[in-house]
Amino acid sequence: ERGSLEPLLVNPVARWGIMLGKYLAALLYTAAGVLVQLMAFVVIFQTVGGDFTFAKIFDVVTVAVIFVVTLPLMMVAVGVQFIIATLTRSFKEAQTYLGLLPLVPAIPGMVMVFAPVQAREWMMTIPIFSQTLILSRMVQGEALVLSDTLISMSTSVAAAGLLIFFTAWLYGREKLVFGN
Repeated sequence: ERGSLEPLLVNPVARWGIMLGKYLAALLYTAAGVLVQLMAFVVIFQTVGGDFTFAKIFDVVTVAVIFVVTLPLMMVAVGVQFIIATLTRSFKEAQTYLGLLPLVPAIPGMVMVFAPVQAREWMMTIPIFSQTLILSRMVQGEALVLSDTLISMSTSVAAAGLLIFFTAWLYGREKLVFGN
């Protein structure tokens, strides 16, 4: 909207490099935000203490595991945000779509509340849903299944890679600079 992307893209830097730098910066801020929220949970649940189940489960080690498990999910989320931001024509249009985006990872959690799902190995291949299943296990105090966790993380990283490549392709098009 400010017209700052076009002058940046005409510089002698590869467009994919500009896109990747922006992606990594957005990922860093996303990861920092998630880490701050997780640490706030630790403080709150440790302060509340008592017989509250979360206070017993939610410690610094659990937060570290949650952060590592959700890092690929953050990569996917930032990739989707970049595609939306690249394809939309105005700030307001992008803001509309990006405002609805947090509903996507919330849907599997809502479904699981009303229809509990017994996790299967094939379900770990579905980004967002697999992280929801893993986090649900952790919250219930169950041990993580390493194979499920690795499958979930690897498929999410692969999905994020596809999103990054698609965004790089979008950045390589002249339409990005000149519009319609």
